[in-house]
Amino acid sequence: MTNPELDAIMLEYPDLTAQGFGGDDFASERQVLAGSGEAFEACCRWLSARKHTEHPNRKIGRSSRIKHMIERSYQRATGQNLYIPEGALIAAALMMGLPYLKARGRTSAYLGISSRSID
Repeated sequence: MTNPELDAIMLEYPDLTAQGFGGDDFASERQVLAGSGEAFEACCRWLSARKHTEHPNRKIGRSSRIKHMIERSYQRATGQNLYIPEGALIAAALMMGLPYLKARGRTSAYLGISSRSID
């Protein structure tokens, strides 16, 4: 499933892949991210229900941890599993204007989400 907002974020951030910022098989991972519309929308819904902060919040961990929270939340809400590529979460955060900080030496990012609003 594709999404025009996801497509726009991918144009604006050419280093964003399904793995996050960068990754092993860049071209393949860009294609995976482009087809992750359902995961992107699930991330947007989850992030919309959370309080955002002015700065990236390192206390809650990197996007690699948060994506698992969203997968569990989706499963509880729908009874179905949905794989969330880390890049889909980062793209949703970027689209929503959340502050972020790329994690040094990793494809992950720290996002501006309040610790108190996490499941």
